[in-house]
Order: sequence, then C-alpha cells, then structure tokens
Amino acid sequence: MEHSSSKLDSLNKLLELVGLLNQGADHNCSYELIELPNAPTLDGALAAYFESIVNWRTKRPHPASDWHISVSPMSGTPSEALQSVVDHWFFETHCSPQLGERRAWVRKNVVSYVVQEILEVLGALSVDEVFTSPPLWYETTWQDIALSSEHGRWLLHFGITD
Repeated sequence: MEHSSSKLDSLNKLLELVGLLNQGADHNCSYELIELPNAPTLDGALAAYFESIVNWRTKRPHPASDWHISVSPMSGTPSEALQSVVDHWFFETHCSPQLGERRAWVRKNVVSYVVQEILEVLGALSVDEVFTSPPLWYETTWQDIALSSEHGRWLLHFGITD
C-alpha cells in the first residue's frame, strides 16, 4: 500500500478542521500528522524529529537527549488506541465543543471517521505514546503518538497553546 502526499494532506486538513472547532479566544489547538524522518528505529526517527525543532530564543535545536524521549506501546488494537486519543482531543478537553447526549452519535461518527481515515492512509500500524520533557517551550498541553507501519513512521501531535 502506498500513501500519497495528497492523502496525508487531506488527513491533516481534517485534523486542522477539528482543531479549529476547538479553537478559542484564549487558546490555539494544533492537531497534525507529521511524517518522521527515515531512521532504522522508531527511537532514531523520534530523535531526528525532535532535534529538528529550533529553540526560538537561541535559534538553535537541542540534542535529542535534552528532550528525554521515551515511548510506551498503547493498549488495545491500533483502532481502539487511536479512538481513545482522538475522542479525548476532539471532545474531552477544556476547550472541546459540548454536543450533549442527544448528539452522542455525532461524536462517535466523527471519531470513527478520523480513525478509519488514519488507518486507510497509513495501513496496519503499531501505536506508541511518546513522552518527552522538552528543553524549550513546546505546548501548554500536548500528546504525541508514534504511528509505525511497513510504509514509514509518523507523529500524531495534539496540542493546546494559551
């Protein structure tokens, strides 16, 4: 299965749209899927990615060791793990839209649709939560999820900045 950049772009537009729905006067939401650099291991790909983030004060990146990167496999199937994360960031943060009980089907269908799109575009995945202790300002609240398949590795990033 080949993923095309247009499918990844469409997926990012979908994530951006939901992020905009969660946007507010005192905060910004950043939801995106980032293709990680090629590396022999997930740890290497994450190290290369985080080392590429430039500190706005010093105009220089930090070595990966300064980020204190660790990963932990998420429980359940890839679909279950992604549904849990997507549901939380789309509908359970302090800035998420309140749909009420009568519209619970909207929530379920939006989450299912986004997860299906991710799985369709990226294929069979392993899903790991990425933990960091950033050496610079990163986001106010965030969650990073590493998605790995035989076709590559991606970072699913959810963040809120106020």
